[in-house]
Amino acid sequence: MIYPQSIRSFPTGYTAMSTERINHDPPFFQIGTIASISEPVSFITQLPPKLTVKAKLHPIKGDPKTTEVVMYRQQHSFTSCKLYESTKEVGINGCYESLQVLFEAVLDKTLSDDVVINNNSVLFEKHFVTQGNITQTIRQGMVGSKVITTPPGTELGQPIWGYGGYYKESCGVEQIEQILFAPFISGIKTDVSLVRASVWAKEGTTLQPHAVLMEEMNFTSLAGDIESGNVVLQLTTGIDENGMHLGQEYRSIAFQQKDPTTPYVEITFKKGESHAYRLSCL
Repeated sequence: MIYPQSIRSFPTGYTAMSTERINHDPPFFQIGTIASISEPVSFITQLPPKLTVKAKLHPIKGDPKTTEVVMYRQQHSFTSCKLYESTKEVGINGCYESLQVLFEAVLDKTLSDDVVINNNSVLFEKHFVTQGNITQTIRQGMVGSKVITTPPGTELGQPIWGYGGYYKESCGVEQIEQILFAPFISGIKTDVSLVRASVWAKEGTTLQPHAVLMEEMNFTSLAGDIESGNVVLQLTTGIDENGMHLGQEYRSIAFQQKDPTTPYVEITFKKGESHAYRLSCL
C-alpha cells in the first residue's frame, strides 16, 4: 500500500491492542438515505429538540443457579439455605441478571417517512449483581466479649450481597431495580431476608446500623436511569465532504408507561450535541 507523504505508517512490528471483546458504541439510526462520499450532504439541522421512542423491556435471567448460604456460630453450622429457591414474591421475580431496553419505533410525526431504523438495537442494558454457583459462608465468633461476624469482620456485622434484578409482567418501570439479601440464623437453619435496594438505601443504615455491602452495585431503578439521561439515542444524518458520518445525540429525560401489563414503554429524549465520526460500515 502506498501512503501519501502527509500520512506516516506505523513502525515495523507494531501491533494494535485487541478490541475483539470491547464495544461501547451506542446504537446508530439512519435518517433518510445516507449519501456516498462522492455526494456529500450537509448536516440535517431540522431535527426536533425532542424525540419520543417506543421501547420494549427484555429481562435476562441467565442459567439456573445452585447458590447456597450457610452460617456458623462458635464452630456450629446451621442448615444451609438454597438462595434461589425462595418462595417469596420478591425472590421469585428478583433474580434477573440484566434487563435490556430494545428499540421498537420512533413515535414522532415530525420525522420524514423515509426513516430507516435498525429495530434490533439495544438502547440500554441495566446490569444487576447476582451470585454464582458458590457457597457463601458467614462465621460468628467471640473475640473477648465481642461477637465478630466475618464477613465483614466487624462486631455484630451484617453482610449484604446482591441477589438480582427485579422484574415481572405488569410491574412499573420504577420497580425494576437491584434486590439485596442478608443472611441470618432462624432456629437450626440459615435463612435470608430480601430487600429492595431503594428501601435499603433509605432505611438500611437506620434499621441495620451494622450492615455492610459486600459488592459495589447500582442503587438506581430503571426509571432513575431514564430520567438521569443514561439511555442514549444516536442518529446518523449524513456524510460530510471529508467522508465523516454526521451524528446527533439524544439523551433520555422522561418515560411514560401507558399499560404496565405490556413490556412496552415510551421514552422521551432531548437533543444534545452533534458530532462527526468514522464508521467502517453501517
